Amino acid sequence: MAGRTRKRKTKKDKKRTSGKVQSPKLSLESLRRDFSDPKKLERATDLLAESMRHEPELARLQFPAEKLLDALDDVAEQYSDQLEAMPDILDRRIFILNNAIKPFLTRKYLNRIESAFMKHLENVKTSPKDFRAVGAGLFFLEIHKHQSDSPGDNPLWNIIFDISYDVAMGTAGGTIKPGADKHAQTGQLETARDKALNISSIPEGELSDDSIATLKEALHLIDSNTVDFGLSIDLIVLGLRKMVSQVGETPEKRAREIQKAFAVEFGARQLNILASHLEYAIDTFTGAKKRNFQMVYKALKLLAPQDNPVVFAIYYKSVTECIRFIDKDEGPLLDGIISEPFSVQPILALGRYLLTQDASNRALNAFMAAIKADPSEELARLGAGIACKLDGSVREARLHWDRAARLYGGYLPPHHPVVKMMTDLIELDDDSELPQKAYDFLFFDDVTDEETQNGKTDSDSNPV
Repeated sequence: MAGRTRKRKTKKDKKRTSGKVQSPKLSLESLRRDFSDPKKLERATDLLAESMRHEPELARLQFPAEKLLDALDDVAEQYSDQLEAMPDILDRRIFILNNAIKPFLTRKYLNRIESAFMKHLENVKTSPKDFRAVGAGLFFLEIHKHQSDSPGDNPLWNIIFDISYDVAMGTAGGTIKPGADKHAQTGQLETARDKALNISSIPEGELSDDSIATLKEALHLIDSNTVDFGLSIDLIVLGLRKMVSQVGETPEKRAREIQKAFAVEFGARQLNILASHLEYAIDTFTGAKKRNFQMVYKALKLLAPQDNPVVFAIYYKSVTECIRFIDKDEGPLLDGIISEPFSVQPILALGRYLLTQDASNRALNAFMAAIKADPSEELARLGAGIACKLDGSVREARLHWDRAARLYGGYLPPHHPVVKMMTDLIELDDDSELPQKAYDFLFFDDVTDEETQNGKTDSDSNPV
């Protein structure tokens, strides 16, 4: 691959002969050089997983569904004692894959995969992201040729296995994979959550006895579903990613990981949104329901959100029981997030969708989650700025656009139309309308190969 330093942005110059686009040459030497950087390799692996799920010619490389399930059953039966003796979930997964998928990795199948990768590169619509994704696939394929004894350690076979298993089980990615600990599905809300963040963790003397009693009563109302309340998907994105990535771990471990996501994702802005929803419930209900919501609202104000067990209880419940609280139209977006917990692309898709629904405030939540998941993601900054502008926060929008301009400027020349577009956004008057090209660019991200390679385009070219 080309030797650019910014991740995700390596571009290849497409040379035209006889009206056809020739695919760039991906030498093993260049792949080894490019992927010596762990961050580049991790990003390329995410892109490969995304392409393997969504590109038709690559999605067809799945293992046969019925044969895969039969192989898994055989491994579980034949090696039950060995699996039972393995305390580490990752070791169990690698052992299962090593024994279940080896029969599928025939020379014919390997040739088929390599052919599919090269055919994908020849597609005239292939984007620079596809080059990096396919580069990762060919790199992992080459590794297999020299290290074929343990396919469970190879990211390519892990990706294909996950996709094949999801298809075989008829799920969008939320199913617990073989080797997982089934009791971790529900997370055991009360005990596991309370070990992650509970009232006993509050320093002695920080709150009065009455305040402690208020927190305990509010927790009881939440745990008993007397106050049955959940956050929207845009406020729990990082928690969802943690929950899915920790499938197979103990409930306590998953609760701790969700608590880490909570500490990153939930701040003063999110607390204000939560408080406004509770205020609406208080104004709407009467009698006992009103008093119960008032109790939770009162508990909300006792501690900072990241130290408040009541806020965490609501967040944790929203994550572990998310299907109960999300809008049915947002189901596919939830599926995208939980099926690709290591990719930022489903979070961007959520932000874009919310913009189309005129929900700029919620879209900002999603784009901010994308920024926290990947601080170098330019489109997250662009989207956050657009959401702020539409919400009337022009100063905050300029801050996001300035950061996006700096990120794009790391690999594009100053006169590039994308950089110029970002500069124009930063200089936008408070009362000016958002340029349509910026909105369109967020949805299409069309930085062409020639533009990035040459650093310039026709003076009248549009970045979208």
